[in-house]
Amino acid sequence: VYVQLSFLATLSGDYSTAMKYDNLNLQMRLVEQDSAAIAATLNFLGNDYSDLGKYDEAYYYFTQSYRVARAIDDQMKMAIATYNIGLVLNELGQYELALNHFNFSRELSEKIGDRDGEVYLLDATGELYLNKKEYKKSEEYLLSALKELRKRKLTIIEPRVLKRLAHLKFALKDYAQSKAYYDSASIINKKAHNEFGVAEANLGISEIYIEQGKFDEAEVLIEKSLVTAKKYNAQKLTIDCYEKLSYLAEKKGDYERGLEYHKSYKQLEDSLYSEEMLAKVFQDQQ
Repeated sequence: VYVQLSFLATLSGDYSTAMKYDNLNLQMRLVEQDSAAIAATLNFLGNDYSDLGKYDEAYYYFTQSYRVARAIDDQMKMAIATYNIGLVLNELGQYELALNHFNFSRELSEKIGDRDGEVYLLDATGELYLNKKEYKKSEEYLLSALKELRKRKLTIIEPRVLKRLAHLKFALKDYAQSKAYYDSASIINKKAHNEFGVAEANLGISEIYIEQGKFDEAEVLIEKSLVTAKKYNAQKLTIDCYEKLSYLAEKKGDYERGLEYHKSYKQLEDSLYSEEMLAKVFQDQQ
């Protein structure tokens, strides 16, 4: 029941509630000493923290999941944990390390015939090249991910791939195509009652509106996204909202408000990507 309640909360973007149920689940699994279930639950908790932008905590739970899975030679759970560690490293800008983890995860998946795993890895590698601004490579991976997930009916990750494609098209200044991808992601998230996913799409669309000079429409979307981010205590999304509000105020010539938003954005960003947090992550790499 805890697993299902956590899954439902995740689908709706309520990662804090998902974390509550995953912690309750972990306590029971530890009492039972069920190593396979412990590895899975540690991974769920890592996902919760990662979704909220708390990457040091996410990294801790993913590495613990890997260690438990390795101890019982559960290669599927090892592959999942390794993939998730790669996602955290990618978020922290450690692209070569992230790619190494994705490649190792792929090796494990291929060894056990996990074909679904390849879809997740295509998406993750596409995002990595997007972060590196290698747009041609990124598009190849993301379009392959979209094609494969539809073939394999892995609709749960479709909004995520669409969001990355939207981001890619925005970077290439193809605003019409970017908005089309964001709209598609938003429709899927609305059907799933995923407020968090809708907020992310709205924030992306607001960027397009700013570039098109539609400042009022952009501000409405950013403010809505910020409400959702604060509701779910989502640090990364909150940072992104303040950054967009700062940029919008600057575009409108309201430099005083822009500076206030910039301060809020930098304060949160510095706490999220602090040297202390990075040290905690890389201490485990040694």
